[in-house]
Amino acid sequence: MNMQPPLDSLRVVCHDPHIGLSALFRLYAKETRPKLDVEYQPAGGKLTLHFRGPDALGLDEQTLMLVLLELAQEWRWSADHSFLKSDSPLPEGQTLWKNLYQQTEGIRPETLWFPTSWYELARRTGKKSYGGSVVAPLKKQLKRLCECVVWERYTTEDGDTTEFQSFLMAMTYSDDKRLFVALNVRLSDAIVSHRYMPVSLAERLQLKSTAAK
Repeated sequence: MNMQPPLDSLRVVCHDPHIGLSALFRLYAKETRPKLDVEYQPAGGKLTLHFRGPDALGLDEQTLMLVLLELAQEWRWSADHSFLKSDSPLPEGQTLWKNLYQQTEGIRPETLWFPTSWYELARRTGKKSYGGSVVAPLKKQLKRLCECVVWERYTTEDGDTTEFQSFLMAMTYSDDKRLFVALNVRLSDAIVSHRYMPVSLAERLQLKSTAAK
């Protein structure tokens, strides 16, 4: 199947530095994938990120996440309603908001959301064809990303701490082919602000081994 139109040659993705520098994504043997329990504290000690979930995240999930960031960037500049809000008029938006902030109280920030399809995700992750054998792994990978809980703990100069909890991503279906995805606010902020680390998705997909990726 012809999977055109072509993508940008560089495909530079804006990624959150702290999530990018954490060990959230690692190499795992398929039969020995443990539960997700990763903690990362950037220099300075005021912020701690704690990622938890039923399944650890591997390199395939990382590739898919970068593809989803790429899509969010494109929709950020092409859509008038690219920000998900608590009062979204669309049922898909209401579902995503609930899924992204399941147990969060207080301030829940707006974030980016966008539509896509399994065909589009297969194309952007470098698949040469589209079918059940291609879509099934993508569904499992996106499920793992959406099950990842992100705990952010901030420590003030006085030693007081505050915590904020949300999910890495949220997803809902429109129909069998179309789906909607919302990003964690850290991932969203990296796209809409100047605080990001650039990742070339094109170069990554050219790497042959998982260790190199």
